[in-house]
Amino acid sequence: QAGALAAKGFEFLLAHFWDTERGGWYWKVQRDGGRLDDGKVVYGESFAIYALSEYTLATGDGRGLAYAAQTFDLLQKYAADTQRAGYLENLEPDWSPAPPGFAAGDRKSLDTHMHLLESFTTLYAASGQEIHRRKLLEVANLIVTRMIDPATGCGRNQFDLDWQPIPAIAIR
Repeated sequence: QAGALAAKGFEFLLAHFWDTERGGWYWKVQRDGGRLDDGKVVYGESFAIYALSEYTLATGDGRGLAYAAQTFDLLQKYAADTQRAGYLENLEPDWSPAPPGFAAGDRKSLDTHMHLLESFTTLYAASGQEIHRRKLLEVANLIVTRMIDPATGCGRNQFDLDWQPIPAIAIR
């Protein structure tokens, strides 16, 4: 029963959330699958990687791992900040960076990077691929070295693109 329910969820994700034109996952859809927001939110992309990797580990259905790995590759191509480290967080449907301000194209957060840590952990468990392990370790190191306040030992919430702490905004 659980496997059948998981497969049903997987099929819904593919039918309604997967962007067949550009790859990646839409941010929001209605119950009937109609699109509400077709932006590429790295927080959501991360949960897709996590869920699909877990789906593969639980069911053995390699399609989940294939989509998880493809999503990982899209994040490396479009969201990885190769100059300053970490990942951009909010992107437009075509994978271009979202505008600054409320659309949050000008910031990075501990929250998103923690969820990337989770998803890359499960992706590596499912795939065993060295690139997944390496990116997992990069995110873990980034959290420890850039996102934790050394004076308090607490995480800081949001940063500009150059890793300077900034006041948090509610991100769409």
